[in-house]
Amino acid sequence: MKKRCMLLAGIILILLSLAGCTSVSNTSMAQKPSVIWEDWKAEGAYADYANLHKRFADRTKFVTITVPLDYENPTEGTIDVAVLKVEAKNKEERWGSILFNPGGPGGDGLIYGLLFSYLWSEDYPLSTTGAGTLFQELAEHYDLIGFSPRGLGASTNLICSSDALLEPALILSADGSEANLAANQANASAIAEACLANPMTNHINTEATARDMDVIREVLGDEKLNFIGISYGTWLGTWYASLFPQRVGKLLLIGQTDITQPLNGALLVQEMGMQRVLETKLIPHAATYPHLFHLGFSEAEVKQNLSSLEGGLKHATMKALDEHISYSEQAMLALFTLRSALVINTLLENEPALEEEQLHRLLAQYDWQVDEESSGILLQKGRMLAEEYYALKNRQREPVEVSGSDAVWWAVQSMDTNTLYDRDSWLLQNALHIKQYPEFGGFYIENPALYWDKAPLNRPATESIPQDASILIVQSEYDPYTPLESAVRTFSALEQASMIVLEGEYQHCILLPYGNEILDRSVAEFFLENKQPPRLTLVEGHQLPTYE
Repeated sequence: MKKRCMLLAGIILILLSLAGCTSVSNTSMAQKPSVIWEDWKAEGAYADYANLHKRFADRTKFVTITVPLDYENPTEGTIDVAVLKVEAKNKEERWGSILFNPGGPGGDGLIYGLLFSYLWSEDYPLSTTGAGTLFQELAEHYDLIGFSPRGLGASTNLICSSDALLEPALILSADGSEANLAANQANASAIAEACLANPMTNHINTEATARDMDVIREVLGDEKLNFIGISYGTWLGTWYASLFPQRVGKLLLIGQTDITQPLNGALLVQEMGMQRVLETKLIPHAATYPHLFHLGFSEAEVKQNLSSLEGGLKHATMKALDEHISYSEQAMLALFTLRSALVINTLLENEPALEEEQLHRLLAQYDWQVDEESSGILLQKGRMLAEEYYALKNRQREPVEVSGSDAVWWAVQSMDTNTLYDRDSWLLQNALHIKQYPEFGGFYIENPALYWDKAPLNRPATESIPQDASILIVQSEYDPYTPLESAVRTFSALEQASMIVLEGEYQHCILLPYGNEILDRSVAEFFLENKQPPRLTLVEGHQLPTYE
């Protein structure tokens, strides 16, 4: 469960290198709703996808669907949900649609039909060899559908704002003081109060999004909904299957959340997962190549060096590391982030009164003792960390202004099910995590769900999911955001599901095709031939790169 799965979009852009409105009032209509699909332009927030869109523009269509704000009281207002589809290449032999959700909560999936159209094309190298070629058949026969969930993206946005002032605050592992703790708690309370002041917030939850998905299914004219959910998308997909058991088609769930526990508690599990990737994958990798990463000649030395980070620099570093720690192909970027942080730390220790411009000048002059390309990356990381460090250092109190993805992130966690924690127990758990997970403990100390004065929803019973439902879970062994332990609990609760575990892998958002023959064939045949894999399959995940 993590918003950062949207980094997948950025990865694909690197690989490439380079509105109509229809009203739908409920989900029980007997006939396909009449809608007008229109051409789409990749502009505004989606301008970066213009080149990707050009590849599939002749098959790409857009519609905005107007749905009830409150499905229990459909006359009390509406909300818009944006949908983008890439039509099957072979329209005469169309088998249905596949709807995507990239996670979050708060991930914008509007362009995911485009992203997977590229992944499942002859232009993507892994789709041209072995079982990867089967994915081209998926694009041949299925419409690929992306949508912006209610509250964000191209759909009606949720805005949480107030005149209450947010205090400058750091994650708890960077500053364990009473003052910092109080600032985090005050901020969490202010965000909760601002969100609850907006009546729309009451209807930003997984139940409503699942019902929106069923409207999308009807608009597409499909009897059943086929769905690929990543991270929080697995929570959403299983919620849909429980809510509409007769309408669920094939579910592919990547990076499985624990559906047996309240959603908000998954934040604490992530702190453990991120620390585990750091200690079992990244630190050993750094110690194996000390002349590239310059973090230490042993794991103990690397850990000792990292322990010197504190305060605003540690906060900025861990937040930056969070952008890379779930992508195994970005291991070098993760470790270069840490190297840059340690260099900045040394420069600040030598001259504590350094101004930002002076630090940038010293970074530009620094001898990174690596090749020119790597030096450029390290300098870039250093500049980003320096900018964030000084921004934190000079931050002032500011009014609450949380919108779109960030607002949905907290609204869904707070509206879905009930947290197992009260404020004191959350604080205690975070205090324990600082000792257990010295870099990532207290990463989520600021938790508005603890101050959410609103009765949460009850998740529909998973027992309502048909025993013959087609469900396939794909899970990395060391996934930092949805750890294997959580996935196993869901796997146990879904006796009809199959699970494929990538041993040794820590990638959170698994790109498909992946490059493993067993995994790729299993997933492709799951959709192409309705072939359910064995209950449990273990396959070899990708290894971290080696360097000369």
